[in-house]
Amino acid sequence: MNKQSVLVSETPETSVDPSQLKIMNAFAVDLISITDEVDLAWYVAREVVSKLGFADCVVYFLDRDRGMLLQSAAIGEKNPVDNIIVNPLEIPQGKGITGRVAATRQSLIVNDLDNCDFYIQDIENASSEICVPIKCDDFVYGVIDSEDRRKNFFTQEHLELLTFISALTAAKLQLIHKNRELLENERRNRLIFDASLDGIITIDELGNLVECNPAARTMFGFDDDDIAGRKFTDLFILPKFQKRIQGWFLKLSQVTGHRILDTRFETTAQRSNGVEFPIELIVTEYSIDDERFFTGFLRDISEQKHAEVSRKKALLEAEKANKTKSEFLAIMSHELRTPLNAIIGFSEVLSGQIFGPLGSKRYVEYANDIKVSGRHLLNLVNDILDLSAIEANELKLNKKSMYIKDIVSECSAIIGGLAEKKKITFVENVEENLCSVYADARAVSQILINLLSNAVKFTPDGGNIQLTISVVSGYHVIEVEDTGQGFPPEKIETLIKPFVRGEDDALKAQEGTGLGLAIVKSLVDMHDGELVIDSEVGRGTKIVVTLPNGP
Repeated sequence: MNKQSVLVSETPETSVDPSQLKIMNAFAVDLISITDEVDLAWYVAREVVSKLGFADCVVYFLDRDRGMLLQSAAIGEKNPVDNIIVNPLEIPQGKGITGRVAATRQSLIVNDLDNCDFYIQDIENASSEICVPIKCDDFVYGVIDSEDRRKNFFTQEHLELLTFISALTAAKLQLIHKNRELLENERRNRLIFDASLDGIITIDELGNLVECNPAARTMFGFDDDDIAGRKFTDLFILPKFQKRIQGWFLKLSQVTGHRILDTRFETTAQRSNGVEFPIELIVTEYSIDDERFFTGFLRDISEQKHAEVSRKKALLEAEKANKTKSEFLAIMSHELRTPLNAIIGFSEVLSGQIFGPLGSKRYVEYANDIKVSGRHLLNLVNDILDLSAIEANELKLNKKSMYIKDIVSECSAIIGGLAEKKKITFVENVEENLCSVYADARAVSQILINLLSNAVKFTPDGGNIQLTISVVSGYHVIEVEDTGQGFPPEKIETLIKPFVRGEDDALKAQEGTGLGLAIVKSLVDMHDGELVIDSEVGRGTKIVVTLPNGP
């Protein structure tokens, strides 16, 4: 610091003459009615500092976001007319005399500005300067600064006066800011209160209604004039519950921290027309000047309750319909299988000419057609029966340790004949020395036959089908890969749904019900396994089933 600068004590001894005391008293009184920072700055400059004999004064306020001191009011050369400041400066905090005072929060007198290397010129021919911080509890709001053309002009008395003025100014600024924050909070809370979709009701410790937001008035069907100053029990509580609620509220108002406070619960309320309706409610408590208040946050849950009832009713109806469907499918499947078995049996008798020749070869061909169609229809009926049993949770698996290799040979014999008719090359690639798997033998056989028969159905004549079975990380992995038509990615997920076919062509659609993969998926899930389908149009399909080796 330059030797001409004087760093002064923050708490100088104050001695004020009567005329100055009169100005200070008037300042203290007028502060009560000032509510704006800019008005305060101009009042300090014109009505206080100027009347105390200062020829120049600038009041700076600190812009904390930018770290800049802004000239907010002035007298002397800086203020030729009205509220105009000539060439208003913005000084960075820490720069110049005013910036240093704001940064250090300590007053400063500079007796000779010509020898001050950090002086920032504001008025012409200034020779000395005094600056005091406007601070409260170490929070700096700005500075009060004065310059004079005479060297060594400012004294301890000037410092004492400006320090006293800055202290009163800082206290008022703090009050203005706190009041502004309070008003902003009140405005924000009022907006939330009025805009809330939930009802908000406040009552005092006597049960009188203090406040009720628009949502609550709409919920209960009241106007403002209907509810002012009335008991909340008369307004919102069913008559049959009023005495009980009054007793409960009396206990609530006599203790602190009742267990029901800040706890969400459901109850029944009434509208202004007497109609009952369910609400969800939470009650909080607060105090103002030793007076207790209770605020309830309410939500009309009539639609929610109605939706719950409708959902339960729909669920019961769906369960009933599903049970009826499963029972119907089971009965129809059993009823159909009996005559189908008879048809198949008689067709075999005819095609075998057990009771003698039929005469024409066409009769034999027709008998074979009846037998093939009957067996196909019987397979469809069996699929429907199996799916209905699965959906009704009536299919019980008989799991035990078994060897898949034994089942593969049986399935291959069935599928081999179908593949041979279409000149399809069927290859088995079964790992040697397969360990046992914990599964239901009939279910595994059904999985294999469904997968392989689907592969035959969707593979064109002369194509290839490969069955691969291996053991990987405690799982049996069954892979069926074909060179069939393949499916687009968006259709793969629908293939495992009941009655969805992999072929849209009407003729081919007659070959099945679309239950094969749905049954496979259900059986795999019942074994805690996994089914993965990988397919590409024009290249074929690969289906992988994994079954855990052990329980």
